[in-house]
Amino acid sequence: MVISGVAEQVPDRIGQLIYLDAMVPDNGQSARDVCGPLWDQMMAPFVKDSVMQYPFGKSSSGIPGDLPQPFKTFTEPLKIGNPQVKTIPSAFIVMTKNGESNPLNDKMGLDKARARSWKIYSMEGGHYPMREQPAQLVRKLEEVIRSHE
Repeated sequence: MVISGVAEQVPDRIGQLIYLDAMVPDNGQSARDVCGPLWDQMMAPFVKDSVMQYPFGKSSSGIPGDLPQPFKTFTEPLKIGNPQVKTIPSAFIVMTKNGESNPLNDKMGLDKARARSWKIYSMEGGHYPMREQPAQLVRKLEEVIRSHE
């Protein structure tokens, strides 16, 4: 959601977009909209006192830490329509388990990336490779960047 919003604002300053097992919004969608019916089962239970608690397993007290996010970051729709954004080369890294992606997650990002003809890369592991396998993630990001050059 964040890189989609940033790309709308400063497309001329971005050489490539890489979505990492991420949501890919359409114009007018919020994170909650992209989640669709999954929101109620996956995310809603973690909303407490107008913030979203860490929803993906045990929270880490180490660095990087898991901090609650304001709930509005999940409900505010993005305005997407800058034609320059479509000229930015874009790639999607899908996280897999035993070579298979999660069909529920696919609806939030991978399917849209395919429909937009982005380059698709896969990486074995959980949703947070930056935490679980940072060295392998760096290698994957280098691969994606090299393929763009």
